[in-house]
Parts: sequence; C-alpha cells; structure tokens
Amino acid sequence: MNSEFITTGKAAKILGVANSTVTEMCKRGEFPGAYRPGKWWRIPLAEVEKKRRPVSNKSQEAPRE
Repeated sequence: MNSEFITTGKAAKILGVANSTVTEMCKRGEFPGAYRPGKWWRIPLAEVEKKRRPVSNKSQEAPRE
C-alpha cells in the first residue's frame, strides 16, 4: 500500500484544478485519509489518483468529415 502524502498544490496540479478547489474538497472529506497537521493539508496520493480524470486520446477518435 502506498502511504505517500502530497500537498494541496501538488494535488491541484495532478487534478487540473485550483489549489482552493482541493482545499475545499479536503474540508468536505472527499479525500479519505487526508489530515491537517498544522496549517497545511496532507492528502494521500492514492486518493488523488482515484479522482484523476482519464486523459482523452484524440488519436483514437474517428476522423471528422
């Protein structure tokens, strides 16, 4: 089991959203295992990866006519 924790900034970059969005997600409990040891959130990388949207592969799309 991967127990790596990341910051809201890194999570935001991975998810393609604003840092404030990740902070709000943490406050709502959307990342199980996230905690705040002081001023900054620590988020399990595995939980962020679960929320990552798949990247579309445009090369597999049918050509438009």
